[in-house]
Amino acid sequence: MMERLFFAVSWVLWRLVFARRPVPADPRCILVIKLDHIGDGILVTPVFENLRRRYPNARIDLLCARWNRAAFVGNPHIDRMMEFNPRAFRRDGGPCDAAARKWRALEAMRGQYDLTLTLRGTWLTLLLACRCWVDRGALRIDARLSGGRPPAHETDAALALLERVGIDAPQRLPAYYCADADSAAVADLLSRLGISDGERLVALHVGSPVTAKRWMPTRFARLADRLADAGYTALLVGAIVEEPLIVEVQELAESQPVGLAGKTTFSQTAALLARCHGFVGNDSAPKHLAAAVGIPTVGMYFRTDPVRFGARGRHVRLLTARDPRTMEVDDVYAALAQLIAEAASE
Repeated sequence: MMERLFFAVSWVLWRLVFARRPVPADPRCILVIKLDHIGDGILVTPVFENLRRRYPNARIDLLCARWNRAAFVGNPHIDRMMEFNPRAFRRDGGPCDAAARKWRALEAMRGQYDLTLTLRGTWLTLLLACRCWVDRGALRIDARLSGGRPPAHETDAALALLERVGIDAPQRLPAYYCADADSAAVADLLSRLGISDGERLVALHVGSPVTAKRWMPTRFARLADRLADAGYTALLVGAIVEEPLIVEVQELAESQPVGLAGKTTFSQTAALLARCHGFVGNDSAPKHLAAAVGIPTVGMYFRTDPVRFGARGRHVRLLTARDPRTMEVDDVYAALAQLIAEAASE
């Protein structure tokens, strides 16, 4: 009930004040609000490149959360990142911000922004925008909040918000920018593991925070063996909490895939994926990361629909099945092999 009340108050304030303010022709300071999950953060990265194309001299700031900050680290089109950690999207079990204390800190930003954009807005992001930037500037919100009908996919919906305010969006694909230090750390890690520069690598992500989204370890093990027969080395990537799953796949496989649970940070994982010939994984953040660095990516979806949150990239194939047991190793391998061949022919 309280959430509905907050939303109603915020929406009325937006409608009466911000929706009537014209978007400035040449804004000096722009704020983007994106507080949800890390994979969703990767999907909206084209917003920043398109903003920079249109307003090369503007300062572009991002209000993000602790759990999705890594999606934007190193992005050259973002000048400053600030955190707000609400309960709504928390998955990491860490602390959330006390609203009153954080809002007082955010009030120091009041009046700085000529244009504020909320991506996949909720009542909270709308209330934040209205509370902290009421003195100045235009506010434009996700069409789901304003009563419109946005495109189905999260990337398209975010770019449609730009187009609604007259900003062209020629860049349509997510991107992740690997730092030289991360690439060097990955090169050192692979060297210590005895993996040579010329070795053909395929990354497999066997985990997911949601159990129902996981393909069986036995199938991943068989896929690793199939890849080994074709001359690839399988790298099992994932967080340290996914180590039991990775160890299980290693024990089931005959080809000795390399386990990398917890051995790389998120940004180092991106640099590692950029070294790979391909990626296969469940519906989770590493799949979005693989697509964003541009490698052939096969994403598997069980009981979830990729129409809204599917990975986007130049060489991406999304496989769906209601039951993980019905997704066969041969089909997954064939999809990956086709993508690798297509990428090699370009």
